Amino acid sequence: MAESWYVRNGAVAGLVSGVVTAIIVYATLPSPEAVIEEVERRGMLGVGEVSVEYISLALKLSGVIVAIIITLLGVVFGGLHEYLDSKFKMGSPYTAVMAGLAFTGLLVIPNLLFGGDASKIATNAFSGIVYTVVLALLAKYWRGPDNLKYASERY
Repeated sequence: MAESWYVRNGAVAGLVSGVVTAIIVYATLPSPEAVIEEVERRGMLGVGEVSVEYISLALKLSGVIVAIIITLLGVVFGGLHEYLDSKFKMGSPYTAVMAGLAFTGLLVIPNLLFGGDASKIATNAFSGIVYTVVLALLAKYWRGPDNLKYASERY
């Protein structure tokens, strides 16, 4: 079972990474008209005037949705951090980097395999780097109340 401070640190690192990613998403959003133009260019029919409102709403919510998803992934990878910390006697910051690299790989590798454009790959890689750095710093300086060197010392 995951110790609360591992999951807490994963959630905080995920939230920081999610907010940074949301800022990047909002900074690079296309206009609703550009999205509709791209949909029509690709030959998808049925895009009317009402769709502009829905696309505009979806674009406005996209950064928030990204932040929520990355925060939830951060919680999961906080649990992975605890598992790695209990298996390898390397110290919590090192296993945090291992968990962060797995997080980064989860975000970047699908874009590489399925032909994502360079801006998506760069955004996901930056998000993973932010998560890794924040998780490692939290693991070093904001541990649990018992301040054990390894999670396995508890058992």
